[in-house]
Amino acid sequence: MNWKGHRWSKHQREALEREVQGWEKVEGTDRQWPGDLCDLDDFAGCMACPVARVTGLPDCDGTPYYKLSEYARKPRAKSAEVKRRARVMLGFTRRVKRAGTE
Repeated sequence: MNWKGHRWSKHQREALEREVQGWEKVEGTDRQWPGDLCDLDDFAGCMACPVARVTGLPDCDGTPYYKLSEYARKPRAKSAEVKRRARVMLGFTRRVKRAGTE
């Protein structure tokens, strides 16, 4: 992963902020999985997405997202574990956001 030297556009910064807010809501609630929260998928192709630029991979490959998503969609998923995994994704997303301002 490349955590240095990124310059996020205003559009990318705003999308990352919405993404952080979405993960904060999941982490701070007892609700079950709300579905796809991605506000970053409106970029022209995956590689313009800040997450993809940091990981160097398409989609959310290389992030905690897929483990969270796969677990949360299980019929017997525990809300405490969903929240724990959302907290990990929140930390990752915050780090991506900071990577564009360091």
